[in-house]
Amino acid sequence: MESPSLWLGVASYSVAALAYGFVAALIIASHPRTGRAKILIAAIVASSLWAGGLAISEMTEPRSHPALMGFDVAHLFMWTMCVLSWLNPPSAGKWLLGGSAAAGILAIIAALPASAELFGFS
Repeated sequence: MESPSLWLGVASYSVAALAYGFVAALIIASHPRTGRAKILIAAIVASSLWAGGLAISEMTEPRSHPALMGFDVAHLFMWTMCVLSWLNPPSAGKWLLGGSAAAGILAIIAALPASAELFGFS
């Protein structure tokens, strides 16, 4: 029998995916013209895909930890890019965005099964 918390997780991520998608559609319908608005839309769409991906991954066996980490890394990267687009001067954000990408790649590598075996966590 499946755990009630599993289905609660699937339901909550599914609702979040739909809510993010709805908010993205509302913003798109307002016809944003600035680059910052478009980056915000991309981050919201990424959040919708992130929540949908997590909902689907909760229903599948076996769960792939690197794939789950990939969802989180892409989600965080898009929001980092969005927030950094608000900085002045823009060059300051490039270093931080690169650092965010590097940290995400290292997190995915750490989640790989080979990394777990290497460090004795298998």
